[in-house]
Amino acid sequence: MTWHNIRLGLVMLRNIFWKVGILGDYKAAFWKFALRRLARGEIEYLISSILVAQHLIMFSRDASQGTTSASYYSFKMQDAAVPAE
Repeated sequence: MTWHNIRLGLVMLRNIFWKVGILGDYKAAFWKFALRRLARGEIEYLISSILVAQHLIMFSRDASQGTTSASYYSFKMQDAAVPAE
């Protein structure tokens, strides 16, 4: 563990707390999860879990709005992107 890595982790935590814990629209669920992880000292788990969760939440919202395909294995939205032969 180096000071550089510690600094990067603290910057990540600051950004997560600000963007998800303050500005996010699911603050209550975030803080319930985050405070439990912090109390147990599970900082790495907190950072990795929140990063994955945020991406999944944004992906599911995009999929439900129809701006992206709900599955990478579905050809519904990909039909328009197939080049003409």
